[in-house]
Amino acid sequence: MVETGPAWGAGVYADARWADARVTFRLEDTTAAGEAVPVCSGEAPISQLGQTHDGVEAIEKRWAVLERNYWALDGTFEPPKADLSGEETGWWSGVLSGEDGRFEEPPSLAFDFTLPHSSVGFTIHFDEAAGEWATDFDLMTYDAEGNRLSLEEVRGNSGPVYVSSVPSYGYRRLELVFRRTSRPFRRVRVAEVVFGVVQSFRKDNTVDLKLLYEIDPRMDSLPVGELVITIDNRDRMYNMVNPTGAYRYLQQGQALNTVLGVGAKRDVELVNMGRHYFYRSSASDSGMTAQITARDRLFLLDRGTYRKGREGTDTVSTIVADILADSGTGLTAEIDPAVGNTVIGWAVPLVSHREALRLVAQAAMAVCFMGRDDVLHFVDLQEGETVDALDMNNMEEPPDVEVAERVNTVEVCAYGLQAPTGTQAGEVYKGTVELKGETVLWAKFSGPVRGAAATVSGGTLTSAEYYLYAAKLTMTGNGTATVVVAGVSLDASESVCVVQALEPGETEQAVEIENPLVCSDALARQVGERRLALEQRRLVYPIRERGNPAREVGDTVRVSDAYGEDRKAIILKEEFSFDGGLSADTKAWGGGD
Repeated sequence: MVETGPAWGAGVYADARWADARVTFRLEDTTAAGEAVPVCSGEAPISQLGQTHDGVEAIEKRWAVLERNYWALDGTFEPPKADLSGEETGWWSGVLSGEDGRFEEPPSLAFDFTLPHSSVGFTIHFDEAAGEWATDFDLMTYDAEGNRLSLEEVRGNSGPVYVSSVPSYGYRRLELVFRRTSRPFRRVRVAEVVFGVVQSFRKDNTVDLKLLYEIDPRMDSLPVGELVITIDNRDRMYNMVNPTGAYRYLQQGQALNTVLGVGAKRDVELVNMGRHYFYRSSASDSGMTAQITARDRLFLLDRGTYRKGREGTDTVSTIVADILADSGTGLTAEIDPAVGNTVIGWAVPLVSHREALRLVAQAAMAVCFMGRDDVLHFVDLQEGETVDALDMNNMEEPPDVEVAERVNTVEVCAYGLQAPTGTQAGEVYKGTVELKGETVLWAKFSGPVRGAAATVSGGTLTSAEYYLYAAKLTMTGNGTATVVVAGVSLDASESVCVVQALEPGETEQAVEIENPLVCSDALARQVGERRLALEQRRLVYPIRERGNPAREVGDTVRVSDAYGEDRKAIILKEEFSFDGGLSADTKAWGGGD
């Protein structure tokens, strides 16, 4: 449950309530900040040039510096420390403006890139805390040959955040030349340069908004959360063929942040609904709306393959950290201590990073999902204290209780790896690769391999990392090289653990779990017992209700059904719909208490 203010309880299900939604879309080049190399004409001692593209958009403190008529002795200023590590200062120009705010020699700030980038515009964050900004400056972009692609001459900027709507496609350099400050005798201070713009969708320009959240307690799947927003597109900004529109600048991974709220008498409290990332958009030339679909960061984990499975066991925390680091998404995880310390196998086959995480969670008897904090969570899902009640005050009608088929038997395979008796090392991979200087090759094996070793003909092997199903080889040279990897091919051994709870005279109704990270009979029994306990929760409540944005999947609620029963249930799925008002389709999972 998201923490809310004291008025939330009275307003969330008020007879007459107001609803509001806001979505901010970071329409920026997703790789520009990471590749940018900043350069400047000069900087003051307090300046930290590298902070101009670190994702922190504000200088939080009012720094006390010796600029004329600036440092007020009112306790709101802080003298800078000798060591500014951990402090946000941004870039400060090396020269001061004159008494009219103009510079004799205009200072400059630029960013160089080795690859071309494209932005629908740019956002410049000055020093909002101190109320200092540049009023006059030029913004220019250049291609690799130094040809100017765009020029914006800003005159009379009146605030600490400037949004440029001048697009630039394929630029290799962005340059800012500052000509005047908002007050005399000041340095230019730039907290952050965003290689894009932030668009806001509010109640007045949002036609429809849907938010989907879902968890799978059995971890047979790892669901991806989704946002779908339909917006007013009368300016045709999101039409594919509009040469001045945003379509050509859309990139998967651009962030959308959403807040949603309800309240009585227009007193609407907004709560965080999480961050999603652009996936696709659609619009017709004849239509007046456009639709944007975004997903949580789990969908980014489908882009790559995890190849670093290995023999042996380790803790869930160690394995998850390795999977996330290998994914390159920057995603972090928060893991319940008991789950994180669980020891499982590490023999992850060649699968996507998302599937690898699903296997880990299932073997650890945990539930994995993306939280609204943009962090991956691993929890031991249990029924807890109720945080909400779903009854006829907030449901459209009593839910039709669905009763799942009874399961009384769970069969779990325990996996092991062994080399057949007398097996010698043999060739497990052979291929050719074109070397152009340093080259990295992932050599994939057809099955699990122990003791792999590579040889390279026609090049030099400089480093090698060997895993159960693949090897990462780094080579140098020029021309065609032949790569051979030898090792001992392993066979998988399986033993089946059967966990049952049969009634007298009852026939088996079984489910099977096949997970290569279940690596012992003892773990297989634990997994089976856990699954059998889950299968005894057979009541499913599909509910059409008014919606509580602060309620989250995994929360425990009370549900009133058509039979007058009032039972505890865990929220497994929520789909919020906003079209000026708010409603929700919710699935709750109960045990029949």
